[in-house]
Amino acid sequence: MKNKIFSLMVAFIMLCLAATANANIQMHYAGNPNYPMVSVHQGHVLYVDKTSISVQLYNPPQYRLAIATFYAPDDGHGPVSNYHSVSFSYDYDCPAMYSDANEYHEYIDPAADSGRPNYELLRIGEAAFYIEYGIKFYGRYNWKSSNTGYYENHFPDEFYATLKGE
Repeated sequence: MKNKIFSLMVAFIMLCLAATANANIQMHYAGNPNYPMVSVHQGHVLYVDKTSISVQLYNPPQYRLAIATFYAPDDGHGPVSNYHSVSFSYDYDCPAMYSDANEYHEYIDPAADSGRPNYELLRIGEAAFYIEYGIKFYGRYNWKSSNTGYYENHFPDEFYATLKGE
C-alpha cells in the first residue's frame, strides 16, 4: 500500500513539474501577438513574424507567400536569432505545399514523419497561409501517418488560437 501511495505521489509531482515547464514557454515572443510560436524543440522556440508576410502570387487555387521566422532560446525568453524569410507555394485544390527554404522547390508532405526540418516547414507554411487568408491549408484534413499508420492532424485548435493572438 505504501508503495502505491509513494508511486502516486511521484506521478503527481512529475505531472505538476511538466505542467510548470510547459507554462513557461512564451506563446508570443515578448508578449507581442505579432510573433506567435509555431514550434518548440529543446527550449528553442520558433516564431513567425506576422508583420513580415508577403503575398507573391494570388491566383486561386495557386498561392505563394513569404514570411519571416526567428528563434529564441530559453523557452522563448532569450534573444532573437536566425531571423530569415521562407517562401511557400500552395495549390489549394490538390492540396500541396512547397517550400523554397533549402534553395530548391521541396514538397512538404503532411503525412511524412521525416523529422524536424520537415515538421518546422510544415508548421511555418500552415501558419503563413492561415495568417494571410484565415483558413486552414493542411489543417483541414487528417493525414495517414507513414510512421504510425493512424490518421492524424498536426494542427490542434491551440495552434490556430496562438496565430490569432489568443
